[in-house]
Amino acid sequence: MYNESQREQLLNLAHSAILYGMENGKPLTVNPAEFEDSLKQERACFVTLHLNEQLRGCIGSLEAYRSLIEDISYNAFAAAFRDPRFSPLTESEFDDIIIDLSILTPPVEMAFSSEAELLEQIR
Repeated sequence: MYNESQREQLLNLAHSAILYGMENGKPLTVNPAEFEDSLKQERACFVTLHLNEQLRGCIGSLEAYRSLIEDISYNAFAAAFRDPRFSPLTESEFDDIIIDLSILTPPVEMAFSSEAELLEQIR
């Protein structure tokens, strides 16, 4: 769905949002003019952080209500500093963190008449 350049921009945004949060204690405000239109569409995402192959934070949105770039920026900050399962990310962990982005497709209504049909449709 997104080309290599766009994926790199989104990962860099998540990285920058975490670094900004570490330095300023608040989420990064995104400048939409720095991104192409396809990245400014309303989309929902999850940002997952791993450290030493272990989960280190994960926050996301189930429904789109802001631009993808805003959702990534906020969720990256929240995954690093507001996931209640973990203490806030530290400077010593920052260089070793692996960031994964999961961008959700728009929801599609499911039609089924039995539990078996429902289970066939779930991914």
